[in-house]
Amino acid sequence: MASKKPKDEPPKEEPVNIVAEEPVITDTEADNKSKVVDILLCILCDKQVRVPKCLPCLHSFCEPCLTNYVEKIIKDSPGKIEIHCPECKMMVFQTLGKLNAKSYAENLPIGTVCSTLLCEPAIEQKVCHFNDGCTREAVKWCGYCANALCLDHMDLHRQLTTMKIYHPTIDLQDATKLRFPYQKCVHHPKEDMAFFCPRDWTTTCNICGKIQHRTCYFLNKGVLQISEVAPEIKGTHTTKELDPKLDFLESESQELSDDRKHNLQRLDEQLQTGKDNIIIFRKVMDEYLNQIEQNLNEELDLKYEKVKSDLEKEKMIIDTRLRTVKYYKLMLEAIHSTSTSLQSVTELAKLREQTENINCDIQQRKRTLKRTNLSVQPVHDLEKALPKMGSVHIKEFGRHLGHWTLRRSKSTLYN
Repeated sequence: MASKKPKDEPPKEEPVNIVAEEPVITDTEADNKSKVVDILLCILCDKQVRVPKCLPCLHSFCEPCLTNYVEKIIKDSPGKIEIHCPECKMMVFQTLGKLNAKSYAENLPIGTVCSTLLCEPAIEQKVCHFNDGCTREAVKWCGYCANALCLDHMDLHRQLTTMKIYHPTIDLQDATKLRFPYQKCVHHPKEDMAFFCPRDWTTTCNICGKIQHRTCYFLNKGVLQISEVAPEIKGTHTTKELDPKLDFLESESQELSDDRKHNLQRLDEQLQTGKDNIIIFRKVMDEYLNQIEQNLNEELDLKYEKVKSDLEKEKMIIDTRLRTVKYYKLMLEAIHSTSTSLQSVTELAKLREQTENINCDIQQRKRTLKRTNLSVQPVHDLEKALPKMGSVHIKEFGRHLGHWTLRRSKSTLYN
């Protein structure tokens, strides 16, 4: 029997828009080809995420999809195994030993934000999601599987799940209030990450709190129970800083992406100008320069392809940062709108850390960004310079793209 509705239940919030709103497409953005950022889309299967598992970079994917993805990496990597996020390419795991893909995916934390977002339409539809053929009324919600279940499939679900993995379940109508279990400490697998350090703004277990955060006891209040700080975490100054910081990073990423696009456009124009110059040089040298012309054209094409490849690769990396920033903005909005207070502590701490990581990466790229120009220049005294007709030059020069307002000392794992 469904539980009674609490008397003091807060008014129902408006559904969260889980897909990034696209601005009016301009000429600058027309060829960007960036994917629409969708928190609930698993890019490995291109479907709505199910059994969401969250990587350290905060991107979520289906657990079975991640298992297959890691199995392929293990098969293609006989020695050192490195796992990179399929979306942002951040290295999230590496080992020289053996790795079980299924265990790796199972031990990842639940994508609690995705699970909470998925339960909202499930509450309205009240249809069992255990399989595509079931149309019975759903009465339960599994936070681990992110599935609505009818009574019959609830029993089957209980039989299929292992004792090793906890599947938090609750009445479907109360799914948004589901309390997820604490994550386990990577250094102390038996310890819950049930504490929060206000100074370092990170979650920790009891043992790590006493060892790694021991100085915080002298400089601050020390580590606190998550339950103590949860009610006020969303209203803190640090949390409020995430909105403008992510806006700033989105703008920075977009600026870098536009700059790479413009450089690629100019590169095509410079390629044509260079080929025109080669024709002019050839008229001076007549038939004797046929072979030299061919050599120079080959040199030009090779360097053009190299520069083009480098610029396209750099633009692709920057575009992933831009999508990631948009993804983090939507995640922050989702946390504010749907997450419980206890859940918000862990998710906001991780979101802040990843925001700082990507900020460090973007600043580094702006400092080292160079424009690339491709040109063909003749040599003086052609008679003495034969058999060389000319040379292809690549010039790179820095461009001041703005002031740096965000700082971070930690190194980033982005490539």
